[in-house]
Amino acid sequence: MHTDSHRSDRENPDEPAAPRSTRWIHPAKLRHSPKDRHPAIKSQPAVLSPGIAIMTSEAPKPAAEIPLLAQVLGRVPSGVFILAVAGPDGQQTGLLASWVQQASFNPPQVTVAINKSRWFVDWLSPGTAVVLNQVQKGDPVLFRHFGKGFDPHTDAFAGIDSTPGNSGLPVLQAAMAALEGTITGQLEAGDHVICLVTLTSAHAVRNPNEFDPFIHVRKNGLSY
Repeated sequence: MHTDSHRSDRENPDEPAAPRSTRWIHPAKLRHSPKDRHPAIKSQPAVLSPGIAIMTSEAPKPAAEIPLLAQVLGRVPSGVFILAVAGPDGQQTGLLASWVQQASFNPPQVTVAINKSRWFVDWLSPGTAVVLNQVQKGDPVLFRHFGKGFDPHTDAFAGIDSTPGNSGLPVLQAAMAALEGTITGQLEAGDHVICLVTLTSAHAVRNPNEFDPFIHVRKNGLSY
């Protein structure tokens, strides 16, 4: 993908549990932390370097306090992916990303929205190869592992079974399937950058007849 804060709705009991009460701390108010956590993973209050986001506990807002636009927007469904990308020096990292949408039939393309606060956002330039590993429904491994986030000095794929794709980036064996492609365009979108990815190949980790993707919706469309 990916970035980053939300409270997930568990529409299906097979999906991993997300924290029941969370809110964002703005990166500018934080100072030190080893990790760039994804908001769907429960975490304790901490401080981070600027440009890194984290969750902290807080009483959830009643639905009546969430603007109607945010309630409706949050019900737009999305899949869940692990974005694999490498920097100019070959260093790899992975991100839990949910804002991935098909954008074209010919050529086959998708868009991926990434929060600008991500430390590796400068890697996401035209010509960069990426792999989008699609998380399956009921996933017991990838959602929690990649949701906690990784700093620049941590191997995001340590302990995760994978095989190299055509670009050398990891195709995760716990995923449902994977799409490989190259970033061919970018668009500024408020606090995110949207990458246009032209797809070049696909990998079916599971039998395509058994594909059952993780589907994600939110109560508040103005946060993750």
